[in-house]
Amino acid sequence: MVGMVMRNEADFAAGPFTITSARESVIDFTTTYMEEGIGILTMRPKVEANKEYKMFKPLSVSVWVTIAVAIVVVGVLVYVNNRYSSDTTVTQTEDNEPHQNPPKLSSSMWHVYGYFVEQGGDERPRSLSGRLILSVWWIFTILMLATYTANLAAYLTVTIIESPINSLEELANHNDIRPLIFSGSNLHTLFQTAKSSVYRQIWTKMSGMPIVKDIDTTLSYVRTNEYAFMSDFSLLEYIMLQDCQTYAMADEKFNNAGFGFVLEENSKYLNAFNLAILKMNEAGLIEKWRKQWWSLSDDCTSSNRTGSARSLGLDKQGQYAMMHDVRSKNPDLKLLLAVGGWNHGTKPFTSMVANQANLDAFATNSIKFLRQNGFDGLDLDWEYPANRGSPPEDRQRFTSLVKTLRTKYDSEDLRNGSSRLLLTAAVAASKPEIETAYEISKIAE
Repeated sequence: MVGMVMRNEADFAAGPFTITSARESVIDFTTTYMEEGIGILTMRPKVEANKEYKMFKPLSVSVWVTIAVAIVVVGVLVYVNNRYSSDTTVTQTEDNEPHQNPPKLSSSMWHVYGYFVEQGGDERPRSLSGRLILSVWWIFTILMLATYTANLAAYLTVTIIESPINSLEELANHNDIRPLIFSGSNLHTLFQTAKSSVYRQIWTKMSGMPIVKDIDTTLSYVRTNEYAFMSDFSLLEYIMLQDCQTYAMADEKFNNAGFGFVLEENSKYLNAFNLAILKMNEAGLIEKWRKQWWSLSDDCTSSNRTGSARSLGLDKQGQYAMMHDVRSKNPDLKLLLAVGGWNHGTKPFTSMVANQANLDAFATNSIKFLRQNGFDGLDLDWEYPANRGSPPEDRQRFTSLVKTLRTKYDSEDLRNGSSRLLLTAAVAASKPEIETAYEISKIAE
């Protein structure tokens, strides 16, 4: 199709064409209508694999080991306390008469284990230190059992399925599954010319790869469980959603790029296409169509399309921490927190900018939140002031919002000597929304 446009056999080509520098040098692309990455499609493993170990999966191996160590340690503490405490340990006989027994290490550990599995125990320490030890252990037991029970319920109600390959690096290091791509696609050039070590490993594994040019032939290779097919994420996601029981997708996307339509160089239709695409994006049509055709079935209900529950580990991280991990690899990276979005609507912003007191409170609270969570600035994503139900006066109020934030941020910077917080905004791209939503000259000041 690209060749037809280049040979002037067609005025434009519509499809998921990845915008690349090599293509841009010989043809024109429209503005990006969707951002996309490359996904990895594989065969789905057996659902009931290792089902005999399912009862242990709610907690990770590190947690089970930690519990075992804790039982031993607490058992030793109880034994030492009973052994050397001035208050002797008392047990009950069958006739309810108190009876003194010399403590045993094995008995102490057994009783601590009994407390953990909520089976109780006969020993009742009389010393304050012994009771304190067991009180702490009982609290620990309650918390761990509650956590285990909650996670076990998730494992018993959610199908546990894990994709054998979850990243490009795992595919490069996999011994049994080889990469597969469409012959002559832009991925072929990407891996052939790449300098990254992982990409070079993938290219090496492609030696002897079957030549495939249609989706049916490609999927037949995937179903042998010897190949992992790499292509546009949306395409692979659509395939998987049609047959969740057969296919699985890796969690990671790579080589993110934009999609655009293709026109001949200096085409007179380019501006018209760009304007139409911008209007569709602003109206939310593309996202609406995506949800219509890429809707989840009952068998594909998890966020990562694999239906897997996660074991509770010792080092759980939130999204903020994950982003800071990325910055640790590139100290010059700036992290901004976005507020708003198309689905967020305009009503919350309208309420917030209603008066100067609200603006001052928002600016002050944003500084505190950004500093506490290690962000470098704030991105305003109000779509859009004085539009989509937002009253006309919000055009001026948006200017006040920007001015208040900038003043507060500059003042905070001068006061404590830290780097000045950045302030950005996602704004409308079409001229009608720009003219009604923003006081450009005042914002520029």
